[in-house]
Amino acid sequence: MGKINITDTYIINPAYKIRNDKKRCVITNNNSFLLHPKWEINDEISENISWTLNPYLEYIFSFFDGKRTLEKILEEFVEISDLSKEELFKIFSKFIENKENQIINISYYYSPIPKRFLIKKTKKIVYRNILEGIDISTMLKDVDMQTMREYIPNSIVIMVNNTCVTDCIYCYANTSHKVEKSLSFERIKEIIKEASLLGMNDVEIGGGDFFVYKHWKKLLPELIKYEYAPYISTKVPITQEIIDVLKANNIKGIQLSIDSVDNDEIQKILNVDEKYLEKVKHGVKLLDDAKIEITIKPVITKYNDSIASVTNLLNFLSQFEMVKTINIAPGSYSIYKPFNFSSNVKKIDKIRELVKSYNTKTSIKINVQGGNTYSDKETRLIAAKGRKSLCSGNVTSFYVLPDGKVTICEQMYWHPFFILGDLSKQSIMEVWNSEKALNLWNFSQEEVKTSSPCKTCNEFEKCRRGLGNCWRFAIAAYGEENYDYPSPDCPYAPEVTKPYFTPDE
Repeated sequence: MGKINITDTYIINPAYKIRNDKKRCVITNNNSFLLHPKWEINDEISENISWTLNPYLEYIFSFFDGKRTLEKILEEFVEISDLSKEELFKIFSKFIENKENQIINISYYYSPIPKRFLIKKTKKIVYRNILEGIDISTMLKDVDMQTMREYIPNSIVIMVNNTCVTDCIYCYANTSHKVEKSLSFERIKEIIKEASLLGMNDVEIGGGDFFVYKHWKKLLPELIKYEYAPYISTKVPITQEIIDVLKANNIKGIQLSIDSVDNDEIQKILNVDEKYLEKVKHGVKLLDDAKIEITIKPVITKYNDSIASVTNLLNFLSQFEMVKTINIAPGSYSIYKPFNFSSNVKKIDKIRELVKSYNTKTSIKINVQGGNTYSDKETRLIAAKGRKSLCSGNVTSFYVLPDGKVTICEQMYWHPFFILGDLSKQSIMEVWNSEKALNLWNFSQEEVKTSSPCKTCNEFEKCRRGLGNCWRFAIAAYGEENYDYPSPDCPYAPEVTKPYFTPDE
């Protein structure tokens, strides 16, 4: 029967969980803090998933309870089905230590199953019954396998502030909006607790800058209490005081934004004083000494796009053991800042070649993210055929602004069309089921402006409630008033007249 040993006990991988979504169950990643340490179970798993689960599979998976061997489970299913042990083994083996996602069809219900869904139970793995509290017997009575928008959101981001220690030329944040009354820390605690009670797998904290938020020291343990990992991305120079708090809360990693190790370049890009860079470099050393994993995200602009600048940055970072990942991102169009800082495609390609060479001599994972480049209509048509991305905003998640207003995406900020509700006055589910939220999901072609190509597009329903259309990109390319235009990567998108794309050279 292959490499799978039927005398072993297999369990649902604790890297995942199954949560009740009212009329169906959803497979998603387990709460973020449980995945934060580099467990063995986290290797080669599917990430950022939220997939509707076939109710018959819920029943099957309930047998993998950590008490029965695979052989015992097979014997029990032989008694209640018309299949032989060999036939059942063939079915079950598709999601035992599976290296790829699987699509399973039972009784006309299709369901994706993530990688390594069932794994061997070992002493290292703390077993958790992730089907606890789910009444499987009720799942087939009124099951909904079709609705894409979840009945209960899976994650939220709480933007605790919109302030920072730098004034980056490429900043995409709406820092000019003055928040008159921010959510109280007590209210934020209530929201985190409600998210946990609803079974949501993540509460992220956004900004502004995490360490500028005055309650950040109290916020860390509050998130961890509900098994949510604080994802910290900062431009604040790290101090020993910060290190001590991170260590006390068992924070394993942090992301720093360091664009250059040249003082003149940093001052032009971030508008900081001449002492800032040395403080940042000292902070990297403190993190390294504390054995806290470091991810670096440099943003490339016309001021730091030379091979010499990038090489100097990589050489500086490579001396630190705890720098594990470097994600280089070309600076892209900001709705709130003039787009006069861009590098160009030719220079980004040269940086890509440099990184390719550098990766052969370092253990650090270095990559260059895709640039925002122009494609002709034919190229966009080909790309659209395989496009499967779906905006999670108002489908599985939402974004909470510092004053409690809820929107679908951080870069929409206070755009009135996308405000779904207000968590300073409402609960999570009141916002999720609000008339505004439901109307936005059901946004109809009749509501589209006549000037938008979406008005007469035959693929409107498939796109808006299937493949997805990025509202943010549409606004960036065509203006805030043209939110109902297609994203510029759409084959039918009109010509972009704004300085939106990264120039060729």
